[in-house]
Amino acid sequence: MGSLANILKGMRLWRWLPGIGIALLLTAAAALQFGHGAEALVARAGLSLVPQRPPNPDVVVVAMDVTALQTHGPRPWRRDLFAQLTAQLSADRARVIAYLPEFSAPQNAEALQYLHDLASLEVFKRDRKAAHKIAEARAALSTDQAFADSIANAGNVILAAYGVVGPVSAAAPVPTWLNRKMQVPQPQPSMTTGWLFRPESASLDPPLETFGQAASGIGWLSDSPPADLYNLMVNVHGQLFPGFALLVAARDLGLGNDDIVAHAGGGISLGDEYLFTDAQLRAQLRRYARGAGRSAIPVYGFDAVLNGQVPAENLAGKTVIVGPSGGDAQTLAAATAVSRILNNDLVAAPWWAWALRALMTLLVGVYLTVMVSRMRRWPVLVASVLFLIVLVNAEFIPLLARGVWLPLILPILFLVVGYALVATLQWLHEWHGVPNAEFSETNRELALACQALGRYHDALTYFGKCLPSAALHENLLHLGHEHERHRRYPEAIEVYSDMERRMPEFGSVAERLRKLQALDRQATLTPVRTGGPILLTDDGLQKPVLGRYQLLRELGRGAMSVVYLGSDQKINRTVAIKTLNFASEFSGGMQQEVTRRFFREAETAGQLNHANIVTIYDVGEDQGLAYIAMDYVAGIPLQDYAVPGSLLPIEEVLAIVIKIAEALDYAHARGVVHRDIKPANILYERDTGRLKITDFGVAGVLNASKTRTGTILGSPSYMSPEQVGGGKVDGRSDLYSLGVTLYQLLRGELPFEASTLTGLMFKVANSAPPDVSFLRPDISPVLKALVDRALQKKPDARFQTGAELANAVRQCRGRARRAG
Repeated sequence: MGSLANILKGMRLWRWLPGIGIALLLTAAAALQFGHGAEALVARAGLSLVPQRPPNPDVVVVAMDVTALQTHGPRPWRRDLFAQLTAQLSADRARVIAYLPEFSAPQNAEALQYLHDLASLEVFKRDRKAAHKIAEARAALSTDQAFADSIANAGNVILAAYGVVGPVSAAAPVPTWLNRKMQVPQPQPSMTTGWLFRPESASLDPPLETFGQAASGIGWLSDSPPADLYNLMVNVHGQLFPGFALLVAARDLGLGNDDIVAHAGGGISLGDEYLFTDAQLRAQLRRYARGAGRSAIPVYGFDAVLNGQVPAENLAGKTVIVGPSGGDAQTLAAATAVSRILNNDLVAAPWWAWALRALMTLLVGVYLTVMVSRMRRWPVLVASVLFLIVLVNAEFIPLLARGVWLPLILPILFLVVGYALVATLQWLHEWHGVPNAEFSETNRELALACQALGRYHDALTYFGKCLPSAALHENLLHLGHEHERHRRYPEAIEVYSDMERRMPEFGSVAERLRKLQALDRQATLTPVRTGGPILLTDDGLQKPVLGRYQLLRELGRGAMSVVYLGSDQKINRTVAIKTLNFASEFSGGMQQEVTRRFFREAETAGQLNHANIVTIYDVGEDQGLAYIAMDYVAGIPLQDYAVPGSLLPIEEVLAIVIKIAEALDYAHARGVVHRDIKPANILYERDTGRLKITDFGVAGVLNASKTRTGTILGSPSYMSPEQVGGGKVDGRSDLYSLGVTLYQLLRGELPFEASTLTGLMFKVANSAPPDVSFLRPDISPVLKALVDRALQKKPDARFQTGAELANAVRQCRGRARRAG
């Protein structure tokens, strides 16, 4: 024992203990699938670098959309509608008809029972006419039977049986008829992989038996919103049942339940095709990229198909997924899964992938602990690079070639970070004997040069190699101030912390550091979605700057922007600075496109020169934050005068509208449309009568981008019907918005209000506004007629130009004066 201890002591194994401990800890984390979400993100990023296959052309969606909701009312709908749709799709020769709506409860059961009881009464048996009417009512209310008959006649209908993944009570076994309808061949786990085969347990809420017996098949579907992992099969009370998407794909291929075979350890045979899955029979749900705001999979409206407005050739031979639109996107998720299965481009980690991940992590740990410390610098660098290339290729080549996901990011990061740490420690050990004084001044000059070039991190690194001195203290103080001005608070804190630790004798910055740390915590806790607010303080810290403008205080904020009072440091001019953080609302290429459009629109708006339009001086971008520098107006928004109790006299309101109409006429004549005219965007100084319209060049960008993002940006209450409908807008849309503003200034309320955005948009597009003169006897019939014309639904029926509206308001005001 003594000799063994001496041998181990001679090998200095104690030096390896920290590395071995870290390696074992990370190996255990790898085996337990720690960091699964991060690994999945990297896999999706890798897949996004190569062109993906287009959706399978045999898959289409029939959406229960807003148009159908307006026609048929809220769900659940009458099932004879689905019967009619099934008949129409059968007539169009659809290959498979798959329904996502839940059909687990009978419809009109109580009413039918009541009619049955009435029919059994003697008084109705003797009255043939009454008996006939009762029979007609029973037939009209028998929507379940109509739907069941249509399912049976079609012969190709798949229904969804909803459930929840998780432990299932044994108190509710699967009915015999459902077991026969859903069951597939049960696999026999082998000795080597049986312990890995664990399909997720799930509950099951089947459709009505009358529907299920008539259907071609029933597939399990999760009650929860679609997740990244999609269940292709589930375990219900010990029986393996196919998921909805898998069953639909099987019917598309002309396969029955017996042709769906799950394999122990993961993987599913679908006829002659083999689908990669994980051990739980799941696969990654990769959604298709949307093009120009539209789904990559064809989507047709429910009513359009029901009424035969979709050409039959668009549906013939197709697998049709019928379900709700919007919400949690369950319908598109199911269609995407069916398409992926038919194309066999699923992505999944096989049962052995996580074991491989743990093995590679352990191998990297042994390499870093034993080999790196014993090899020379250049050979170990070459070996580490080759090892890294092998791991990266093992991660991405199977993924891109076959959809086999080997999650190796943890060992890759372990290798990179571990090698960098070991190499750094070795270099510090070698460099430790060199005196700092020898390089101090050289490093300080290098730091100043890096700071001048904007390489602040390198500057701080070189400053850190310098001996403490008054000159170094001054240099670091200037570097910290520069970070403060440009809102790089963590970097400024790092600089001041270094100063306080290394050279407090040259002047303490502890108080400044404390204030900055508090400001940084506040910045971390402050939400940034509303235009990226910049925190301003009056406690001696540097005022932040945007471009050449110093920000003095916040003036206000809107849905996507913040406005500050600023100072142009070059010409000492007071300006208003509006900031817009597009990164919080858009991402990737959309963000770049919106930013480019923003600069183009702002440049056009900057050419406007009118007494009632805010002048734009400059536009720019600073650290991803776009901004506009404009004329500072001391007025208050008109919205303060658009509430009961604060309304302006009618004479003053009309004078305001004339100025706004003339300003819009000026802008429209130069091809500039505002797109967001409302009281909040109009500043008014009542004492002087000065009025300015703001946000030219901003609303155009945001509203033009909504069609690409699927989001309503702006103020729907003030939008014209064509703007709400996503149609092309011109100057007449601004005049409609001005009409809404006039209505609100007269009554203190909006013409259209609703509890939901959908309801509001519907009213704007279809409903007439309430009478503006109701309870306002001082509003003349001429003024009422003017407001009614300004709020016409059709653009051709409104005022065609701002000048026409201004003249009409003048005439109305003149009549009022003569009448008074």
